[in-house]
Amino acid sequence: MWSSCSLDLSGDRPVKALVYPVSMEIGGSQTNAIELAAAIAVRDDDVVPFDPSGELVPVPQDMGLECIVSPRPPGWPRRATMDALVGLVASRGTDVVHGYEW
Repeated sequence: MWSSCSLDLSGDRPVKALVYPVSMEIGGSQTNAIELAAAIAVRDDDVVPFDPSGELVPVPQDMGLECIVSPRPPGWPRRATMDALVGLVASRGTDVVHGYEW
């Protein structure tokens, strides 16, 4: 519910966002995820795509975004992927995680 959100986007510090597409295969949702990440970065906010390996991984990198490749063990999503995601969010002080297609 949006009314329970306590994130203040009006402050002076950049918003720290993590964009997490379910895959980086060529497709509409993945393209939307990359475009959203790039739009957030244009606002001088801190955005990091957390991407499974795939054909589109170079696209956000070509846009100047730091990308972190997520683990993708057999039978994904697995605990290793979620542990990596939680650790990344905690270590970077992430404000918003935007996941796609689960």
